[in-house]
Amino acid sequence: MAGFTEKSPYAQPIGNPDTQQTLDGQQESIEFLPGTSIRIWYTHQGTSFPEHWHQALEIIVGVNEHYDCEAAGKSYTINKGDIMIIPGGTLHSLTPAQDCNGFVYFLSLDFLEKILSAACVLTSLRDPIHITQDGAPSLHIAVTALLEQMRSVYFSDNQLRELLVDAYTLMLVERLLSGRFGNADDSHQRLDKREEYRGIFSRVAGYIDTHFAEPLSIEQVAAEFGLSKYYFSRLFKQYMHCSFNEFLTIRRLKEAERMLMLPELSITEVAFSSGFGSSSAFSRLFHEHRGCSPSDYRRAFVDDK
Repeated sequence: MAGFTEKSPYAQPIGNPDTQQTLDGQQESIEFLPGTSIRIWYTHQGTSFPEHWHQALEIIVGVNEHYDCEAAGKSYTINKGDIMIIPGGTLHSLTPAQDCNGFVYFLSLDFLEKILSAACVLTSLRDPIHITQDGAPSLHIAVTALLEQMRSVYFSDNQLRELLVDAYTLMLVERLLSGRFGNADDSHQRLDKREEYRGIFSRVAGYIDTHFAEPLSIEQVAAEFGLSKYYFSRLFKQYMHCSFNEFLTIRRLKEAERMLMLPELSITEVAFSSGFGSSSAFSRLFHEHRGCSPSDYRRAFVDDK
């Protein structure tokens, strides 16, 4: 993909300066900057990128002219100053106009899996997000500033590059979630009650993490923490940024991905061992969240290793 590399005024800070992305069918293999979970390219050669997908989160920032983007079956025009966020696993294409240039960020969010309270991030950011100055001015300012800071660190010789990039990624995710969901729902609550509920739902997350393989229901978990189903459901979405069922599904899928790495297990065994009631429900939800079937995932990430 020469549009990322030829005579770029933004040379890659370490590693092979001629590193290029590669496609295997429609799947793009992202080679992150050594020692980090990020790669930033400056596009300036008018190269079009046909329909493809990758596991990394992609962020496109328009600098001059515009890009035409197709993502998840929708069309977008990324103008100068716009920010386009494309979740991992999303089929998309990118076509620059004449004299178009900008920055393309690839971010791995794998490290978020170790943070219980971030379990819903991938679900909450499952759809493409087009941020413009006119459409969401406050969010646009905040995200633009974070991306500029991230880019400055990336193209520097700062020895703390990886730490700072992960920190900026966390702040970026927080801003995106706040921008989409806001905090208006708890503005009327006393500070002590908000802290109490945050503590409760931290424990709820831990409970689900321990019991996800069991046939959990929202009624059962709500009763476990002394709350009515209705109140629990409302507070869960407020503090966890997704529904109970979404959170539980994400946790089960995370376990399923781990088990799919074990070739001796059948797809049905993976489905039931990770808490899904049937292999058909597992396959449907896996495809919905990951963009491919469990079998295709296993072939892509196990058979090729």
